[in-house]
Amino acid sequence: MILLINLTWCFISLRESHCNLVHNLVCVIDIVIRKFITGIFTALVTFVWLIMVTAFGVSLGDFDTAQADEESN
Repeated sequence: MILLINLTWCFISLRESHCNLVHNLVCVIDIVIRKFITGIFTALVTFVWLIMVTAFGVSLGDFDTAQADEESN
């Protein structure tokens, strides 16, 4: 949501004045940095989740089958 507001503000300020180059540059850099940080965070969470699933066998299916096995015995 903040990104959308920021992007809209950039386009409005681009329209209003062509000489406000510094503001527009800062705005674009801000958006790129936010997208980069979000991408890294998403990749990190996905990577950690994959390690948990593969190395430790932690998944919802394992818990369900283990619980069902206990109840059947």
